[in-house]
Amino acid sequence: MSTWRKGQLVYEKLIENIAQYVSEQSIEIKAIDYAKSIIPDFIGGLTVNDLVHIHEYLMYVTETRPDVRVPVYTYSGGDRVISVTRYLMKNVDHELAKQYV
Repeated sequence: MSTWRKGQLVYEKLIENIAQYVSEQSIEIKAIDYAKSIIPDFIGGLTVNDLVHIHEYLMYVTETRPDVRVPVYTYSGGDRVISVTRYLMKNVDHELAKQYV
């Protein structure tokens, strides 16, 4: 299995876990704001290998994106963990919307 395919599986599971966690919480704040606040904790629970796979998946999707509605993953070098975290925090509303459709 290619690296980006492994990343796709890990990424989809991560988004599913975040969506499930957010929906199970009885909170007074907006779900998107809450999701943004818990993303670093979920990212922190992943292994380095998982994060590298997610990074490869996001790079692949950005390069081959047939659907222009998919947010672009920008990576200009440096720490991939920070880049993946930043992408998720910026686009969590889009990802959660896909879960609830």
